[in-house]
Amino acid sequence: MVCLGWAEAPTLSTVTRHGLASWDRVLFLTPNWDDRGVVETISSLSGVIRKIDCRISVERFKVPLGSVDEAVVAIAKRIRVEASEGRRIILNLSGGMRILVVESLLGAIFSGVKDILVEVQFEDKSMVVEIPNLWGLILPLEDPSIKLLKELSNKEKLGLNVRKLSQNCNLPLTTTHRWLKKLEKQGLIKLEKTGKETIPKPTTKGKIITLITT
Repeated sequence: MVCLGWAEAPTLSTVTRHGLASWDRVLFLTPNWDDRGVVETISSLSGVIRKIDCRISVERFKVPLGSVDEAVVAIAKRIRVEASEGRRIILNLSGGMRILVVESLLGAIFSGVKDILVEVQFEDKSMVVEIPNLWGLILPLEDPSIKLLKELSNKEKLGLNVRKLSQNCNLPLTTTHRWLKKLEKQGLIKLEKTGKETIPKPTTKGKIITLITT
């Protein structure tokens, strides 16, 4: 998986650095809008790659850059699909737009796939830095946390106060308060005061975890 930059030569270098074998799959991560330059670059790179071995699959994977949670979830789920097919995942972040690079890294982290190599190559090709697996930074969620997050992330139920949330989740009010405090400490929700009411709202991180665990 490669974040696509504009220059073909550096991109080809990152793709071939580990060698290519029959039935490998190369995914070029790009913005989800149509761009003639992107299409032409992928077409040119595909031609070179298939000359190495015509059985290598080359695909464009369009990432919805404008929505961080949607982008991260899309990348994370695609990584899971590739891993479920027994493929070793190599994610190269050397090219592409900054937001695409950030969302791709987050997708790798939130995918939960442990056997994944994430790397960045210097522009002069003098060094490649490997980024360690950061999945351990994502705290595991317990059952009440998941239930509360899913309820809060339901777009049809935005603005639930704590009492209504506890009723919807069939949890005692004191239990709901306790778990909401834990979720707030983990950075998964914000507790906003509206008059006398406390309105829990999921953060981007909370939305991502909810979508991935759904």
